[in-house]
Amino acid sequence: MLGGKLALIGLFCALALPVMVPHTAMAGGTDSGTDIDNTATLDYQVAGIDQTQLSSFVTFKVDNKVDLTVVTQDAGEVQVTPGSLFGDGVYNVLHFRVTNNGNTAQDCSLSVVTVATGGAAKFGGTDAFNMTPEPVPDARIFVNSVMDVAGSYDNGTDTDNYVDELPPDSFFEVFVVLDAPLAAADGEIASYHLVAAVHDAGAAGSLGALTTADTGAWASGTVQVVFADGAGTAAGDGQYDGKHSDQDDYEAASADLSITKSSAVVSDPFSASNPKAIPGATIRYTIDIANIGGTDAQAVITVDEIPANTTFGSGSVTTSNSNGGATLTVEYSDDGVAWSGSETSPVAYIRVTNSVVDATNGTAQITFDVTVD
Repeated sequence: MLGGKLALIGLFCALALPVMVPHTAMAGGTDSGTDIDNTATLDYQVAGIDQTQLSSFVTFKVDNKVDLTVVTQDAGEVQVTPGSLFGDGVYNVLHFRVTNNGNTAQDCSLSVVTVATGGAAKFGGTDAFNMTPEPVPDARIFVNSVMDVAGSYDNGTDTDNYVDELPPDSFFEVFVVLDAPLAAADGEIASYHLVAAVHDAGAAGSLGALTTADTGAWASGTVQVVFADGAGTAAGDGQYDGKHSDQDDYEAASADLSITKSSAVVSDPFSASNPKAIPGATIRYTIDIANIGGTDAQAVITVDEIPANTTFGSGSVTTSNSNGGATLTVEYSDDGVAWSGSETSPVAYIRVTNSVVDATNGTAQITFDVTVD
């Protein structure tokens, strides 16, 4: 009987494929919170007669994929002059880019981690000194005032120290601006990490709460947070932790001067071939200056006081410089305060200014004579 009934009933079922709405996704993917709707329909017949179509609708919200990158924009060490200060209008800038590769607008807090002395630097070598102030305060971290623009630090315009309302597939450039201590030696490196941590986007002009990942079961109607970031360079910045970092280096670029003074007996009143430093003898002083640093030394001023119990040899000063274009100026003083290009009476001090002593083994020399009283 059952077989007969089944024979009389022709059941034809057709399951319609879901209709997909075209969507052009950016690199970060579909925006979080977007509703993904899907309907399946069922058509069938009973005894050759079309029956009422059945359908089933389901929807879910796209979750928040948090994917942040920090990448230095410097191709090598940023060279700084020892003693260069922010307050004097000298801006020693490490340049980074913070990009939102996720699918939700985010805020980001920013911090700087100092590499320990002896630690590996970004571009080779090891960390040997710290810039100042140290530790690096928020007040020395600056965000470019314009989004998605590759620019340079603009003092007084770039004032924010956190990333505000960064949309997906967008970036802000971030600048770390520090002072170079006078004690930094030529070629020494100071290395730093910039760390960006993801915060919820909230009201423009304020930093939202720190974003946390959802670790519970998936809920179709709720936007949940998934950390998708890679590991950064800073210690403790691992994969999928809602932050990212990259490293950058300063390198001190300075002159490295040495000065060496020597003396020789030129003559005495009694011996032509083997003079001694007796009263009446002429002594020649030689001052050698050398620069083995990687940066020119400028306005190099050498001051020498004529020693007691001697008299300066009038007209005896000679100067030379391995840079043939350098300007050399000789001045005289009887008190070490007032200086003149002409010999004073008596000459108690001489001062020689070299306009430049070249980097990488540039030299200068000064000689003058005195007579032993």
